Amino acid sequence: MEFWGAKVKAGKTLKVKPGENCLIHISQASLGKKAKKEGVSTLLYATVDDKKLLLGTLSQDSFPHINFDHLLFDREFELSHSLDRGYVHFIGHQRNKKKKRANESSKVSVSFNTGKSVLQPCLESKTNLKKQKIHNEHSEEIKEMNKSIKELSEAVKTLQRILLTKADLPEEKEAPKDNEEKEDSCNFGCKEAKGNNEQTIFVKGFENLRPRNEIKNALTNFFASCGEVTRVYVPFECRNHLPLGFAFIDLRNAKGNEKALELNGSYMGGKELEVTMACRRDEYCGFIDFHGCDRCQMFLAPPVRNPSSIKKHRIYYW
Repeated sequence: MEFWGAKVKAGKTLKVKPGENCLIHISQASLGKKAKKEGVSTLLYATVDDKKLLLGTLSQDSFPHINFDHLLFDREFELSHSLDRGYVHFIGHQRNKKKKRANESSKVSVSFNTGKSVLQPCLESKTNLKKQKIHNEHSEEIKEMNKSIKELSEAVKTLQRILLTKADLPEEKEAPKDNEEKEDSCNFGCKEAKGNNEQTIFVKGFENLRPRNEIKNALTNFFASCGEVTRVYVPFECRNHLPLGFAFIDLRNAKGNEKALELNGSYMGGKELEVTMACRRDEYCGFIDFHGCDRCQMFLAPPVRNPSSIKKHRIYYW
């Protein structure tokens, strides 16, 4: 599996041809910086086998990015959009084909979980599509798409019933174990706290009003397309366990760092990420307005006689 990304400028069409025995999976589309103005919106298109399909709508006010679950291409295709100026980012990965399965039988499979989920021919190709419907092959494809949409609708209804059922139940809280409580009560109580180096990646801008483990899992999954993630460290305030709003990430042997830096300006959970090298940030040497706890003092350098008087930068041994 390899990282794949493309930038489509306004008024331009990007032609993409997958390699032999390869599949390209597009996982996300987002507005470029020059297009991020209030009220800006654009339509996204993909042209496959002379059929121009509407993938969805990007809007700076409502949907600045779209995530695709199953947007796969095994043949030549073209990407375009309706912006007058600026550009649109497409990212994903490419991989070798496996044995054909029922849902990957020489066709493009598309579904969405964000934005306006549509898969409709644009006006330019409606006439051709009506002529092609007389062929059994295209009729079968339409039946399969309708079947997939129906199955997805049933799954959503089932999930809604489960959520409504759980809403009436009292919340169960698991009593924390003594060892886990002691380990997690300090910002430096996890093994990921040590390990920052010159190849460490710095990430900022994600939603920090979430548990530490959820943020770690989300960042691990997001940067997995760049390489093997070996370490994710999310600093937090010891007193209230509230994350400080940034994280440090290591990729194995620093392979994929360049791909990770290309994700600067992309979106995760509706939030725009800032991705850069950690050694260029002040947070690499110390945290601002970090109070810590008594156990944190062993990581301070040099030792401080009156720790309660320090409220700004603190220097740590990595």
